[in-house]
Amino acid sequence: MTDESIPHPTSDRAATHAAARAGHKTVAVSIALLIGAAGLMVADGSVEAAPLLARPVFAWWAIALLSVLAELVPVHLDIRRHSYTFTLSEVPMVVGLFFANPLDLLIGRLAGELVVLALKERQHPRKILLNL
Repeated sequence: MTDESIPHPTSDRAATHAAARAGHKTVAVSIALLIGAAGLMVADGSVEAAPLLARPVFAWWAIALLSVLAELVPVHLDIRRHSYTFTLSEVPMVVGLFFANPLDLLIGRLAGELVVLALKERQHPRKILLNL
């Protein structure tokens, strides 16, 4: 048995500490992005912006439902010897840009993605926060 195969408690502790610091950085970046985006929306006045239609067609829950459906139905393409898989996650965004209020679009996309990431992908809460 070589010395390399024996675990070193100090290196395990250092790795755990480094992972915790990385986790804290991830949360800090996520919060900073959230605050920055909210600040830009308020400063720009886009929270109060009107949609293209006088009466929006889609509410936030409809955008959320479209987002969930778009993520749950991936498209698989086999071209020659390569296989490509993608989702139609941009469709609810484009539909919402034309037929929903900006705030309903934002809330709907976040709610739909939250459902998919938490229930289907079963991601860790920290990773969900960063992805949202």
